Amino acid sequence: MADKYIEKQREQYEARKAAWERAKKYGRPVTGTTQQNKPAPSATEQKKRVFVTGGAEGIGRAIVEAFCRAGYRVAFCDRNETAGQQTAKDTGAVFYRADVSDKEALEHCMQRIFLVWGDIDILINNAGISEFSPITETSVEDFDKILSVNLRPAFITSRLLAIHRKSQSTANPFGRIINICSTRYLMSEPGSEGYAASKGGIYSLTHALALSLSEWHITVNSIAPGWIQNNHYEQLRPEDHTQHPSGRVGKPEDIARMCLFLSQEENDFINGEIDVLVSTTIIETGLDISNVNTMIIHDSDRYGLSQLYQLRGRIGRSNRTAYAFLMYRKNVMLKETAEKRLAAIREYTDLGSGFKIAMRDLELRGAGNLLGAQQHGHMNAVGYDLYCKMLNEAVKEAKGIHTMEDFEPSVDLNVDAYIPDSYISNEFQKLDIYKRIAGIETQQDYDDMLEELLDRFGEPGKAVLNLLAIAKLKAIAHQGYVTEIKQTGKTVRFTLYEKARLNTEGFPALMQKYRRGLQFKNEQEPKFILEPQGNLILALTDFAEELKSMAENM
Repeated sequence: MADKYIEKQREQYEARKAAWERAKKYGRPVTGTTQQNKPAPSATEQKKRVFVTGGAEGIGRAIVEAFCRAGYRVAFCDRNETAGQQTAKDTGAVFYRADVSDKEALEHCMQRIFLVWGDIDILINNAGISEFSPITETSVEDFDKILSVNLRPAFITSRLLAIHRKSQSTANPFGRIINICSTRYLMSEPGSEGYAASKGGIYSLTHALALSLSEWHITVNSIAPGWIQNNHYEQLRPEDHTQHPSGRVGKPEDIARMCLFLSQEENDFINGEIDVLVSTTIIETGLDISNVNTMIIHDSDRYGLSQLYQLRGRIGRSNRTAYAFLMYRKNVMLKETAEKRLAAIREYTDLGSGFKIAMRDLELRGAGNLLGAQQHGHMNAVGYDLYCKMLNEAVKEAKGIHTMEDFEPSVDLNVDAYIPDSYISNEFQKLDIYKRIAGIETQQDYDDMLEELLDRFGEPGKAVLNLLAIAKLKAIAHQGYVTEIKQTGKTVRFTLYEKARLNTEGFPALMQKYRRGLQFKNEQEPKFILEPQGNLILALTDFAEELKSMAENM
């Protein structure tokens, strides 16, 4: 499905390119070129023609100003004649008084522009009203009024432009429609039914128009800004700015710059899909927009690792490849923890990496005081696994439960015990399995691990079974206060911990059971020397079980 989408976009691009070549061939003026036997087009002829609805104030005025400064020919309409005349005087743009909710007035305005300019290259549907009231106090007429200003004009102007383009004998290879949407189409609030419905309609209309108008080389996109402060910007409180990732509330000029970007000729591949949602971190709470495939996080070094993970999870929620751009300010020296957070979010991108992210976050920030808000951060020095082990021992000691001495038995036997590449080829999976096998402490752990290996990788070979058996042997040996199990020829030496708590009254019975096959040496480090019979690992496990049964305070 994604491949067909890309192919279709490419076909549309080639069609626009071919139309452009035809326009040059048949003598239509082309920006930046001259034609043989004809004078070069004037600067005025080269300028793109822009029409903005609702351009007298706020975002609309900022768009008019930006395009005028960039050298475009600009016309705009608005129902506020006083503000419209002032904007026209300040910018040099052409003003038409029209109420966009009046179909005849809006169509007449566009027809006058077609008559004077011949065509419209860039159409920006900005006009809108935001009226909020409790639903019990909102009439059907109130609801229709909002739709007649916010939604219907975008269809009227787009339809009229399509009809005009269709009537032309020579195709205009350039066309842009930009619809101003709003984050309210996704994040509404009580009493915003009319406004939210109109902006949701703009969102859907944009995609439909992109498909319908592609044959006339018109791309259609929408911009969905969040909080944009049109006036009295200096009166905003610090907390108003800090709730935004960018550290400030949006300005109308921010939206104007995005409109300029979408209007550039080289950006004609963007069509029906750049619905720009400008938002705070509120979206990390679970906003699900399957069509979104790109996220830009500003000042990403100021976010926590879990925040970055949650934000990144808002994209890539369909079959489309997604991209997350984590930005930080140029020439800013990042803190060490910030670099580690960004490195972690870049490293852990596989499906199901949330647990690894959580572990890394815990190591970076520290687990903190369990009974308070203070964050000590000492866990970073010992690692998460050792921290959990130390915590478990401390809790047992506080309860008066005896804990085993802290030592790690070593096992050195003349047997093959490893995971071959033919059984697990992926190195990351293999390392994970090695770690989990080393953590076997009980028969239940052994059984669970064997069952998982059978389920995931099939029947394990002898080397893998030996590895499992040795891991279980080490766990039993630890409970029997054995620090080393070492094979030398036909005998195996069991070295006991110097502070071993074994019931020595059971030694004679043990020596009698094994007779000449067992020796005991009472040295600084007591040792048993065993001559095992039959299966080596099984015989050693049975002997370790004997020592475990003699351990005190079991």
